Amino acid sequence: MKTMTRVVAVALVAVMMCMVLASCGSTISGAYSRTYESEGLFGWGAGSYTTTYEFSGKKITKITDATIGSKTETTTQTGTYELTDDGKIVITWDKDVQTGDGQSSVSKETYAFDKGDGFILIDDKKYEKK
Repeated sequence: MKTMTRVVAVALVAVMMCMVLASCGSTISGAYSRTYESEGLFGWGAGSYTTTYEFSGKKITKITDATIGSKTETTTQTGTYELTDDGKIVITWDKDVQTGDGQSSVSKETYAFDKGDGFILIDDKKYEKK
């Protein structure tokens, strides 16, 4: 009887541990970058752009360095992210960087996502681990 009680107790603990681990979700850690050239679309000038995503826990920071001619400008966005079971990343930004007014407007974006050895794909764009 004692053996059966121990077996049941161990089984319950194992099931509970699986449930806890499953509820934690997946996270990414580290920084991933991509550099690309643009011919000047959507109001941005022709130039070189480097976008870096930094992940820590469930927090995300997006840093974009835009070099147009001899001028370099850096924009930074912060927020949180979630990886879904169907291969997407949902990013909720703390504020809308386009307005730059510091208001508390929240922007939520969903992209296709995949992770490989030393890189991630966001919306089919490859970002290499730094």
